[in-house]
Amino acid sequence: MSPSTAFPEPLVIPPLLPHKQTFILLHHRGANAERFGPALLSAHIRAPFPSSGAASCGADSLTLRAVLPHARFVFPTAPPSRATIYRRCIINQWFDGWHLEDGALRREELQADGLRYTVGFLHELIRREIQLVGGNARDVVLGGLSQGCAAILVASLLWEGEPLGAVVGMCGWMPYLGHMDEEPSSGNKMSDEADDGFDPFERSSSSSASGTSSAAEDIEPADLGLRAVKRLSEELELKRPPYESIPLRQTPVFLGHGRQDDRVPISLARETAAFLENTGVTVSLKTYQDLGHWYSADMLHDIAIFVQKTTGWA
Repeated sequence: MSPSTAFPEPLVIPPLLPHKQTFILLHHRGANAERFGPALLSAHIRAPFPSSGAASCGADSLTLRAVLPHARFVFPTAPPSRATIYRRCIINQWFDGWHLEDGALRREELQADGLRYTVGFLHELIRREIQLVGGNARDVVLGGLSQGCAAILVASLLWEGEPLGAVVGMCGWMPYLGHMDEEPSSGNKMSDEADDGFDPFERSSSSSASGTSSAAEDIEPADLGLRAVKRLSEELELKRPPYESIPLRQTPVFLGHGRQDDRVPISLARETAAFLENTGVTVSLKTYQDLGHWYSADMLHDIAIFVQKTTGWA
């Protein structure tokens, strides 16, 4: 994947009633919007559903589109690129990566380029959809399945705009989790005893003015969330000023995961939820006993309830 890679125009499914909200949903690796979107929206939601809008539907008609009738559903497609995990075959993927069952920390360097471009694309798409709903970021929800979930979690953590209505992840994980969750090294702290007044690497005022980073900028924040965002930005080589706040702390996050998932271990979902909670994010993690690496009527029911309760959508 390269900076010039074009993301295809997203598939848009219009709302059943006048447009008030937007739900952006990312597919899993190897899929596309046309395969993922219509199937998701036609999948049945477990009944009964406590909504006046859904009450007029029969039990067999309950779908995400039916219970969120004012929502415009936007399904982006990941650009094709070579997948290392599949012997460099070209498939649609949000970023390159390796087998998660072998350990989420292995070959993390494969993720950086794709995630950098995907985050930029998603942030632009979010800004566009915010404008279409009248400028209220709370009327936009971001979600994804599997690798799409991983991509939206990174994009959400790095989002700098007004807080979104909700973030919804299915069968996914947080990339670079181990690196972001590490304690700061002792090298980040200055020792009075080691300071003898002479610094052979001291930068002159002219070098600071020319854009060279100062020592203060290299010191990691004490706040876990800000430290995580700084490290994640560095991993993706995103040049931006230091964060002073994290909008995701004001956005509720839902994570759904099958207990029989053989592609993304449920332990990664639990670690992701714990990490987000430790950074100050409100997280609801639900697991499903007989579910593998996919969504279910129960999960879609819980997602719809979550979105309605946290956003006020009806």
